[in-house]
Amino acid sequence: MYYPVFGPFVLKMNAEIGMITSSLASGVPIFERFFIGGINTVRGFRPYSLGPRIQVPVSPDPGAQLFSFRKGGDKSLFFNWELEFDLLKAMMIKGVFFIDAGNAYDDDENYSLTNMRAAWGFGIRWYTFLGILRFEWGIPFSPQAGEQPIVFEFNIGNSF
Repeated sequence: MYYPVFGPFVLKMNAEIGMITSSLASGVPIFERFFIGGINTVRGFRPYSLGPRIQVPVSPDPGAQLFSFRKGGDKSLFFNWELEFDLLKAMMIKGVFFIDAGNAYDDDENYSLTNMRAAWGFGIRWYTFLGILRFEWGIPFSPQAGEQPIVFEFNIGNSF
């Protein structure tokens, strides 16, 4: 949804919900699952970094160390709110402030607004003949251990 607020300011809002099921006993294959995080879903987090994880050994050795493997979810929910405005109108350069929230949920989890991860940030968008060049910096509201305090991302394409 796009809504002109006043002057050059445009409020943009997006909400996406997803669910996938499988008739296979093994469930939904990993390549079909939802991976959330990054410039096209929840900015402020590394791409595909949010959602369910499992502990997996680093080698076939029974005593091998375990690492956290992203397995993705069979459900996803995320929201994006943006305030876009002209910076250099003649050059088609715009600024943006945003707040994103979302997560992917495992087979045994339900959608939950309380388990969502959220971030805020700002960016610059340059509307060119190639597409929209997006330069965006996202900052998680409460980063967890191992997460970066600020994530820069670049993309060529629309926001939502």
